[in-house]
Parts: sequence; C-alpha cells; structure tokens
Amino acid sequence: MRRTASLVLVLLLAGVVLTGLGPAMTSQTPKLRIVALSPLTVGGIGFHPRERTRITAYAGAGSQTVRIVATRLGTFRVTLDQVAPTRCDLIRVMAVRRSGAIVALKRLPSPACLPVTSP
Repeated sequence: MRRTASLVLVLLLAGVVLTGLGPAMTSQTPKLRIVALSPLTVGGIGFHPRERTRITAYAGAGSQTVRIVATRLGTFRVTLDQVAPTRCDLIRVMAVRRSGAIVALKRLPSPACLPVTSP
C-alpha cells in the first residue's frame, strides 16, 4: 500500500513538471499594461520567474529606463516617475531581456489633440 501511494505521488509530481502546472512555470507571452498615468506605472505578466528585464518608457520628449526583477510568478509593477505624459502624448513602454531581445511592447495612442478653432 505504501509503495503504491509513493508511486502515485511520483507520477503526480512528474505530471506537474511535464505540463508546466507548477507555480514557477510560465507559458504565457510576456505582456505589459499601463496601470496609471500620473505617475506612469507599468505592470507586467508572463515573464520568466525572477527574470531580469529592462523597462523603458517614452512619452513626448521624455524617457526613462529602469531595471526590474520579476517575481517568482513572473509579474512586476514599476513606477517611472521621470516620465510625465500629457494627454496628447503617445506613450510607448518596452521590455528588453538581458540578451537584448524585445519581449513586450505596449503603446497607448494619443487622442486627437487638434487645436480648437472657432467658426
């Protein structure tokens, strides 16, 4: 009986490792999202556990780069307080791996900021 229980446990653990169901495994494509505009706050999901990544944000004429380490679940949240987008700025945020590969890109298009003219 004990041997059967041990075998079942080993098979269950092997299934978790092979299918990627363990907490440290991630099969998602890395994604970025803009959480807040003032200050500019960016969140990320789907990164490798504890992955070191460089996050660069561009808005208007300003930019800022920070280095982050994802959590064991492959997530992060970072505030880029040196980038102050206005409502007319295109915002771009890029995540770059240590190898130099761009793994995620998020663009927030600017609204139509045409000057108001009177008839």
